Amino acid sequence: SGDESMPSDVDLTQQSLTLDLDAKLPAVHISNPTWHPIIYRKRVDHVVGNPRPGQLVAVYHSETELLGFGIFNPHAEIMVRMLRLGIDAPDEAYWKQRLDEAIALRRDVLQLDRVTDSYRVVHAEADGLSGLVVDKLGDTLSAEVFSVGMWQRARAVMQYLVERFNAQHWLIRTGP
Repeated sequence: SGDESMPSDVDLTQQSLTLDLDAKLPAVHISNPTWHPIIYRKRVDHVVGNPRPGQLVAVYHSETELLGFGIFNPHAEIMVRMLRLGIDAPDEAYWKQRLDEAIALRRDVLQLDRVTDSYRVVHAEADGLSGLVVDKLGDTLSAEVFSVGMWQRARAVMQYLVERFNAQHWLIRTGP
């Protein structure tokens, strides 16, 4: 077995979904603009500031043209998981909107509650929440996270979803 120790700069403390509007975000500059929610290490030209693993960063596709915002991890091959394109940073209202849209798709459009009590509530990139999968299994919600940044926000996400589904149980685990 290999050494699976966590890098010393990784903080696994749970965070809220609230954005500190007074803080200047570190910046990640990428080589080519993309609409894909995953930015691999090889596409990153340079990083301005000293973002910590899991921290929100502004993503630029030139020195001055803002592409959007993502969650940063310098230790991962997927260095940035995009959350939001455009000039507005993903605040608490944005997170809740993404979650509400995911719920509405399953409940209102697909009407899954009519035929089952178990289904995928959040499907990562498909719902604009790269690195997060949440399943409903009866009265239990199960989250699987694939990034430090999503781990840090998972409890706040689950608490929001528990209210929407009146779940009696929930758990959060890391992906492979």
